[in-house]
Amino acid sequence: MGQYSVEDWANHFPENMFLNFKADELASLSNVTCGPCKTGGENDVLAENWCMECADALCKKCTQVHKNFKALITHQIFSLNTTELSVSKESKKVMKNLDCCEKHEKRNIELICETHQALCCCLCIIQEHKQCENFSTITQAAEACLEEKKKIVEDIKHFSAKIDLLLQDEKQNITELETKMETDSDEIRKMIEEMVNQLRNREEKYLNKLAEASKEGKRKLQDSVGSLEHRKMYLAHWLEILTTNTEDQTKEGIIIKCLKTKEAMKEIICLPLIRTNFNVAVEIPSGIDKINSLGTLFNVQTTENNVNLNDIQNSTIDELEEFETECAGIYGGCFLPNGQFLLCDNSSPRCLIFMENGTLAQEIEIPGNPWDAFIESDGRILITLPSDQKLVVLKQNTLAVEGTIDLFCECRGFARLPDRYLIGTRESIEEFSFEFNHLESRSVDITDDIAVDKKGCIVFGDNKENTITKENKDHTVVFTYHHRELMNVYGLAVDRYGFIFVNGQESDIIHILSEDGKLVKKLEFESPHCIKFEENSSRFFVVSSTGVVKIFKTSW
Repeated sequence: MGQYSVEDWANHFPENMFLNFKADELASLSNVTCGPCKTGGENDVLAENWCMECADALCKKCTQVHKNFKALITHQIFSLNTTELSVSKESKKVMKNLDCCEKHEKRNIELICETHQALCCCLCIIQEHKQCENFSTITQAAEACLEEKKKIVEDIKHFSAKIDLLLQDEKQNITELETKMETDSDEIRKMIEEMVNQLRNREEKYLNKLAEASKEGKRKLQDSVGSLEHRKMYLAHWLEILTTNTEDQTKEGIIIKCLKTKEAMKEIICLPLIRTNFNVAVEIPSGIDKINSLGTLFNVQTTENNVNLNDIQNSTIDELEEFETECAGIYGGCFLPNGQFLLCDNSSPRCLIFMENGTLAQEIEIPGNPWDAFIESDGRILITLPSDQKLVVLKQNTLAVEGTIDLFCECRGFARLPDRYLIGTRESIEEFSFEFNHLESRSVDITDDIAVDKKGCIVFGDNKENTITKENKDHTVVFTYHHRELMNVYGLAVDRYGFIFVNGQESDIIHILSEDGKLVKKLEFESPHCIKFEENSSRFFVVSSTGVVKIFKTSW
């Protein structure tokens, strides 16, 4: 207690060494120049990579030259943008201080406040937990920490997967911006070539304006990508701390790591999870009659769309297309790789292929009335026939019937786990191997519809009770959702971020639920019957009980 005076305690508040270290490192990497180029007299060539053996920075050109020499081909070369190299080293440094209190330097953690689930040293108890009554020792809490550790590991992996999706979208957006800039630049050049020589003097101005708009968009996206990668790296750092076992590790050490990791997770999860999207639009009028109004000849506009995945209430869902079909019994379907989509007409033995504008592209006759469709990674389409208790397989390219498979159950909804197929009937979930050997039958409150999210959780609906149930991998119920507004539940889907879309046919509404079963958004739709998402996309279609089809796109 006598280590420091009361007035001096604040001065000993510890710095976050890991974050300071990474911030300095990332800031310095942006100014590293190429070593070989500098030797040759070119001092301003920025480096992209680092050779471990040569201990030197390399630009893109020098990296390629490095790889072409036999004597250098075995050298290890890493990107200067990769932050993972130092995670392991820094993690070991931080692990040494895990037993110490973060607020009071060199004070060991002694107790856990059960009220606040906080690690405490003796000073913490006196200063911040005077009114708290329930404390436990590290040893007592360690007994129950193993399941807690497992849950934290799963949460970190799942959150990292969400960040991976954001990174994928934003990196793709960078590529799209570059492609769009090239396309629009070509259009600008073609038009300028039709103009008189006086107009050519303005060409560079327009191209520069377009490039600046694209550059600004790329810069913001790259900043966002850097932030997300840094956040993911921070999660990886705590994941390594939590999963690294040392020879002298104790149960007390595990609970300390768990609680500190939980605190770090709270900080990360509280941060807005925003996906940034840019689009550069160039308005190009036709004709040469505007030669005297060069100031308005081109109009470059940049739109920025930021979506916080932790709060999609104000995010938009845009309607892309609407058309009517003559089918009133469509319960299932799927998007095809070519952008078209297949609808299962349960009122007749056929499936229909539509283009996005509503044009009927193909009609496929099948040996039974279809209910749902699922497209496999190899391009084959699996279609359920409940009345015949069979599955129809369509070929990849021609979509001709390849064969049928007996399932001996009224197969309706169809979903896939990493190691098995799931089929929903009107009273059970049937599980099959990929060779369609029956594995398990579970009686649950289900009416046809079934889906699987990225975590492997199973979601199914019950039309009788108007409920949605979500189970984890162990078949433990995560939540059951019921809302007085959601009547005659028919059709559900899970998007790539884990949001659950549920049709209320009689209530003319689609409820959008979070991963933990909370209502986060509503979409009005008259008598929704079927809803399906495109794989790894924000596009989805909804079909009404009267055959009206609408294609939507979410802004997240």
